[in-house]
Amino acid sequence: MTQNHSTLIRLVVLLFLPGELLADTLDDIRARGFFTWGADEEGGGPFVYRNPADPEERIGFEVDLARELAGELSRSMGKSIEARFSQGQWDKLPDLLRTGRVDMVLNGYEHSPERAELMAPTIPYYVYELQLLVRAGDASFTGWESLRLPKGRKVGVLGGSAAERYVAERFPEAELVLYDGNTNAMGDVVRERLDATVQDLPI
Repeated sequence: MTQNHSTLIRLVVLLFLPGELLADTLDDIRARGFFTWGADEEGGGPFVYRNPADPEERIGFEVDLARELAGELSRSMGKSIEARFSQGQWDKLPDLLRTGRVDMVLNGYEHSPERAELMAPTIPYYVYELQLLVRAGDASFTGWESLRLPKGRKVGVLGGSAAERYVAERFPEAELVLYDGNTNAMGDVVRERLDATVQDLPI
């Protein structure tokens, strides 16, 4: 088991679209009758995950958001528009957008100047915080400052995420271990391969 020591920093999450190609993308969506949204279901709930009662169905907050967006587009375009999910590794989703395999990235992508240069962000749709997770009963952690000593604590983070940037900037004493999904990092904390992991709340 893991325990949550604290939450600290508030960030905003945006939906990203393909920049200057936005008008053409909307024309394509109107013509074909659906849009494809990219996400990584490995991160799990509450964003996008398999329905335990029906593993063929995906549910979650971002699934609902994609469905609502399809409804809005249907009303504005005067025809039925369907939302279709496309699985992709989290840090590779911008590549799927750039190459046209998805029409939008809808998967907890935080705003950054670098991303804004490559993709067109919407207004924020979600505000979240970062949390520090450690093994239950690990008395060596009393809060975020425990990442500093002893030097070299192994901290797992999602590669390319705000958590990676935050730990690298605020706690250079820690040894960052990058993951392409959230659940593996949490599992490695439990298995004592990591000292801690920094994750979005409420993951």
